[in-house]
Amino acid sequence: MNTNNGLSQIDSVVFYISKLHGIKDIKLEDRKFTVQWLKNNLKGITLEELVNAAQMALDSKLDIHTQVFGNVSPKYLSELMYKYRIWKKEADKQRMLKAPALPAPKTPQEEKDRIIREELYSVYDEFVKTKTLPFCASHILFDYAWKKGMMRYGQIVIDDIKKVALKQLEMDEEVEKGKAKDVFQIRQITDKYQNIDDKTIFKNKCKEIYLNEYFKELYDMDEDIRNFIK
Repeated sequence: MNTNNGLSQIDSVVFYISKLHGIKDIKLEDRKFTVQWLKNNLKGITLEELVNAAQMALDSKLDIHTQVFGNVSPKYLSELMYKYRIWKKEADKQRMLKAPALPAPKTPQEEKDRIIREELYSVYDEFVKTKTLPFCASHILFDYAWKKGMMRYGQIVIDDIKKVALKQLEMDEEVEKGKAKDVFQIRQITDKYQNIDDKTIFKNKCKEIYLNEYFKELYDMDEDIRNFIK
């Protein structure tokens, strides 16, 4: 049934509810008055719900005390709407109590961690296939794995990693200079690698090598990274 509250729809509802109660003939004046009253007082309930409420009252599911004698009066409709709103509120409450609890929404940090974790797993799976660390944001993956308790190497291994990182960066510097087109570009490259052990590029290179060694350890032990980094 259309819930538009136009007079014609309301009149149809009044007529239908009257028929439910066995009322065959309603005085036109009484019917117009009831329709106009309902138009002004229909609040917190739709026309469809009003029809449903009338049916519930007939089925003794709503306790209505106002009697219907030859006309669906505003007094009857007022009590009908009131009792139906009480019933609906309680029904909604019971439905909410029975509904399964929704999981708490993930925080932005939790979602970020999930994405990094899945990338870490994917990169490790690729390493297992190729025995080589694929191109990736290794420093971000390292930071996450470190935070989650990845294997800690001793100072001797750390020092070796730093030496390897410096050597690789020296090679990278030579390659970049070999591709430079002029003296200005060479100067920029020299500045980039000068005092390299204090720069982010050196720290990230160390993280890349460390992560590679960690993957090797897991592979040699025939372990899955998922068992250690959650």
